Amino acid sequence: EEFEALVKAKRQSHICVKEGVRRKGLAMFKESSELLSLKPDLFKEMSGFAYQCYESLMTSYLPHLSL
Repeated sequence: EEFEALVKAKRQSHICVKEGVRRKGLAMFKESSELLSLKPDLFKEMSGFAYQCYESLMTSYLPHLSL
């Protein structure tokens, strides 16, 4: 019983985290697309890491969101 409660709590916190990431991701996406429309060569200026993060957000995450 205690184990089940623990599993449930863990699942709940996972959902909270996912929801937080989704909201943050959505905000980031809107910000980024505004930035990119203002400044198309922003991609060239992005550091490799930032670009990778952005790219993975775009490819793996955002297609599942309803914008």
